Amino acid sequence: MTAAGYLHLVVSNLYFGKTELEPTYPYKLTVVIEGFRGNKVFRHPIEFPVTISAGRTLVLSDVLINGEPNYYFMFESIGSINLSVILKNQGFRVIEWAIVDFYIGKELIGRRYVELLLPGGATAVNVSTFRYLTPGIYNINVFVRYKLPEGVEDYVNASGIIEVFRGVKVTLSSDKTSVIEGSNVLFEGKVVPGNKSFVILERLFGKSWITIDVTVSDVYGVFRFEWVAESIDPSLSYVENVFRARVPLSAVGSNASASSNIISLTVYNARRVSDFISDLTLSIEPDRVFEGHNTTFKVRITPTLPVCVPVKITYLDPSIYVWFELGSMYVCGGEGNAALSVKLSPGKYSVKAVIPSPYRVIESLPKPLNVLDIPKILIYNPNTLVYGSDLPVTVKLSPPITESLKGLAYLIKDSETISNTSITLSGGTADVIFRNVTREGTLTISTCVNFSGLSICNHSKVDVIKLSLSISPTSSTVDVNSPVRYTINVLPPSKYDLELSVLTGTEAVFMRRFTSDEYGRALIDVTSPSKPGSYVVKASILGTPVSASAKLDVIEFIKSITFELLNKSVRASERVYVRVNINPTPTTPQQIVISLQRGGIWDSVAYHMMTSSSATISFTAPSIEGAYKVKAVVAGSNIESNVETLTVTTAATTLLPTEYLYIIIASAAVGSILLYLRGRRR
Repeated sequence: MTAAGYLHLVVSNLYFGKTELEPTYPYKLTVVIEGFRGNKVFRHPIEFPVTISAGRTLVLSDVLINGEPNYYFMFESIGSINLSVILKNQGFRVIEWAIVDFYIGKELIGRRYVELLLPGGATAVNVSTFRYLTPGIYNINVFVRYKLPEGVEDYVNASGIIEVFRGVKVTLSSDKTSVIEGSNVLFEGKVVPGNKSFVILERLFGKSWITIDVTVSDVYGVFRFEWVAESIDPSLSYVENVFRARVPLSAVGSNASASSNIISLTVYNARRVSDFISDLTLSIEPDRVFEGHNTTFKVRITPTLPVCVPVKITYLDPSIYVWFELGSMYVCGGEGNAALSVKLSPGKYSVKAVIPSPYRVIESLPKPLNVLDIPKILIYNPNTLVYGSDLPVTVKLSPPITESLKGLAYLIKDSETISNTSITLSGGTADVIFRNVTREGTLTISTCVNFSGLSICNHSKVDVIKLSLSISPTSSTVDVNSPVRYTINVLPPSKYDLELSVLTGTEAVFMRRFTSDEYGRALIDVTSPSKPGSYVVKASILGTPVSASAKLDVIEFIKSITFELLNKSVRASERVYVRVNINPTPTTPQQIVISLQRGGIWDSVAYHMMTSSSATISFTAPSIEGAYKVKAVVAGSNIESNVETLTVTTAATTLLPTEYLYIIIASAAVGSILLYLRGRRR
């Protein structure tokens, strides 16, 4: 109900089930409107004129897409797309007009108008578009809106599909073009672009292609079929067969496929072919072959026939004198050859060619074949190698070959060639050394030797480990001829043969060899050299470049020190002179401390660096008179001298030792003589 008091009713198309009415029949639709005002109910009927249609008047045919009904496939390209549909009036009324819209997907590509279509009449409506279609599925929709005389408008629609594929090319070939009954034929082909595809091998019967085999190509698009030629009517000399390969492109349209070129194959009557063969010859090149390797078998059929004939190569087992098949081949055009693997034990055999036939025996004369034992390469190398070391390798041939052979040796890590070198085996043996191997992990040693046109190869493994060696202490200072202990550690943990050397320059003054425990540890006690100096202590793992060094300084420690007061009694604050002697003479400067005892406490009163065995040192006497004890001490050690007493007085006279009095008297005498002589000269 609107604000103005109006009620709007909208009646859409009404559809009914099966009815006995005419196709179109005018009728009235009554709508009853009920309402309430207070407690009163109001009803008001409204009648509408309607037309009831028993069925659609206009029908559409299939959508023709480039002439194909409802479905059309094509390869990615630019071109014309023609769409067509037939409108048919199957009612009893005239269709006054119709509007036909053609869509590709949601795009309107054309609109056509039909002005009048009489009952029972039909008309075709077409539209064309020129465009580039990329791979994909395109929905084709045709919508038709039409009007009947009663004023009723209706619509019908039809739909179809265009499927667009990338360009696909299929090729097919066969290993033979003419065979006899029972022969195997190999068909090979490829789908481009390469991917996994479902491939059907078809054979032409009359005008129809019949499926005879199916397969799936690999990721590169390559596919193969094997077909056995069927028996033919004995009254016929041959039968022509035609083959093709087909790749379905879509699960939507069964006709969407790409076909290969056609292969023609002729199948001949086996009996008639065997009747023509007069001779079969076999040759083997070379007739000496190593066990498990290939040699070439050549077969000739006389006369020359335009057909591929199956031939078996057989050998005579010398132990039981029975012929066994060694391999098979096809002889086409009268001649054929095949390289077959000779998987026989070393020895001499008789070999012949045989054409299998139920009608007659066709075989060649036997030929000799000598199967030789293959020499084997043996590689000898250490299982474990230390990083940075040289890798020795010995290559041997078994059984030994007396002649000189050339070959190559490679050192490989994860498919990467680290090093390679040429080798020469003299007397079946060659030695090679890979220098300074600096790649950690498992390495492969690969060797190949050329012998009688055959490349004989083998490989071995070696684990390269990175060792870590440490020595402690790394620096120490010791007395001559004193014991020193060193700790050696090697990683990864294992038992190692070690060597410890004490070096001065390049000269070894001490060397010792020993073995670590299973944890890679060792404790070594050595005696320092008897000569003072700077030394290098070097620890190394035998047979490897791995080493570690420590510094060893050897000095001669002070063994004793003596102390003498030169003036044992002095006045307060005067200079005191002492003589200090040390033994042995120091090789490096030694600091001497003069200590004086005050009130029971020793105080340092003088310092002196001694570079010789004796030195005179002075210091200032205390300012307080008294008796003081004095001694000399080697700094940084517990070596002390004897203790002497110093007397400090306030008297003017200073008592000197007797020797100093003699020195003073002698000095005075010398001075008097010099003055006398000088006076006489004047």
